[in-house]
Amino acid sequence: MFSLSLSDKADLDPHVWLDPSVQPVSRTKWFKSILTGRKALPPQLRLVVDHSILSGCGTALFVKNSKAGCTSLARFAYAYQCGRDCPTSIHGEDKILRQGPRHAAAIHRALDDPSVMRISLVRHPASRLVSAFRDFVLDARNYATVHHRPGLAAFGLNPRQSAERNFDVFLDYVGASLRLDPLATDRHLRRQSDNLCASVMSYRLIGRIEAIDGFEDDLRELFGIAGDDPRGCFPRSNESSQSHTINRAQLRKIEDLYAEDMERFGY
Repeated sequence: MFSLSLSDKADLDPHVWLDPSVQPVSRTKWFKSILTGRKALPPQLRLVVDHSILSGCGTALFVKNSKAGCTSLARFAYAYQCGRDCPTSIHGEDKILRQGPRHAAAIHRALDDPSVMRISLVRHPASRLVSAFRDFVLDARNYATVHHRPGLAAFGLNPRQSAERNFDVFLDYVGASLRLDPLATDRHLRRQSDNLCASVMSYRLIGRIEAIDGFEDDLRELFGIAGDDPRGCFPRSNESSQSHTINRAQLRKIEDLYAEDMERFGY
């Protein structure tokens, strides 16, 4: 059923930062803690198993797609169940939400169960990449920003340059990462088709975040929220207040880099 494989490269381009959670070598205690919970899994399942939320009753699986509403929905699911915001990083929380290495075996079993409803969200590649640019460059607030800085600087990123020029640098950096290893590229920049393993996994729904109102009932079902529950109002945005507009040439480059996403998800 699954045909994806991960890179076994030992020597990576030092100017391109790839997602540490899919690398073959662990260099820090944090990397080791991630790998320890994943080592028993077939490599081709890690992209989904590492970044999914299994419903409490195990009948639905939300495959998180970075920069397409997954943080907002995870925070909502936690707050709905606890009545308060998550006090720590939501993607590392595994006591309330069934996600991460602690629940990897259950998520793995769910992938092989045709009765489990699989659902995810996607976003236009241009909007998603602009969001990542704000996250890693303009705001520099993402937890992984520190890992990207050396590579971006090597490609020519400079805070004294215009945002337009720095976005060109960002695109060069993303393109180099995808060419080096598309599956090991940071999941915020990885093609959404790969984040979702969409070529080999079937889904009940892959909804476009731009039209979330049209499938809110499916999200309610996923999280077990009654249709008349007033708490079932999903957040619409977790975006920066900084705006950034891309030019036509940059849009074309994004469409080329993410051509598979454009076609698969109907953009």
